[in-house]
Amino acid sequence: MTRSLHAVQMRVAHESCTEADIVLQPLAPDVHWLDFTNPGKYIALGRATAEAHLSEILQLAGRPPCAPTRDDLERKEMEHARDARTLHEGVARTV
Repeated sequence: MTRSLHAVQMRVAHESCTEADIVLQPLAPDVHWLDFTNPGKYIALGRATAEAHLSEILQLAGRPPCAPTRDDLERKEMEHARDARTLHEGVARTV
């Protein structure tokens, strides 16, 4: 029964993606689809993927890409350091 539900969820997700303007799919090959034990890892992965496609997202939103301010760069650097620690902690727990 669970496998059937999973198959339906995958099909619905795939169909939804065919109608989207942009699809971001952060890759985490070491993860089971029902793993909710380390949300920080997935948040960091999603953030990194979104940031990598930010110009496309802004274009779709009708906004021109803007140059980051010094505060933006410092905040982003602190977030990346925090995310790296979170990822490292998650890997250390799984090993």
